[in-house]
Amino acid sequence: MADFYELWKGQSSVTDELRRRLAEAAAAAPLERESTIRVQRLFRGAFVRSDISAKRDACISITRVFRGHRARSDFRAKARERVEEEGLAVFYYHSSIIQRAFRGFYSRKHYHDYSARKKYIDSIKVKGDLLREQLAKHHASQVSLMERKSVRCFCVRLVVVK
Repeated sequence: MADFYELWKGQSSVTDELRRRLAEAAAAAPLERESTIRVQRLFRGAFVRSDISAKRDACISITRVFRGHRARSDFRAKARERVEEEGLAVFYYHSSIIQRAFRGFYSRKHYHDYSARKKYIDSIKVKGDLLREQLAKHHASQVSLMERKSVRCFCVRLVVVK
């Protein structure tokens, strides 16, 4: 119990110490508040900057991966297109060769048949000869007609002149 009495006697010094410390705390409160705000501001700024940096790095990575994917896809499409164009070029080359061969065959068989052409030329010669004979006969008849007319005209003129 003696200890309690000692403590009770020293109660005033403890309360004085408490009041002194509370007064010091009250005097230092604006500085501590300012310091607390500064620490929180710096921490929050660093946290936000690190968050933004992480998000920016993630965006860069996503963009990089997407661009790579798109470039590879475009390259594959162009390569596929080039292969198709080469295939079409080969197809068109061979089809033109086949068409040329067939057209030559068909032309020789139907249009430029030597024996048929020879028959056609012979028939034209025969028709030409017949036409020449008819024209010669017609010309001879015209000449004889003109001679008869010119003789009559001459006779008629003689008669008129007398």
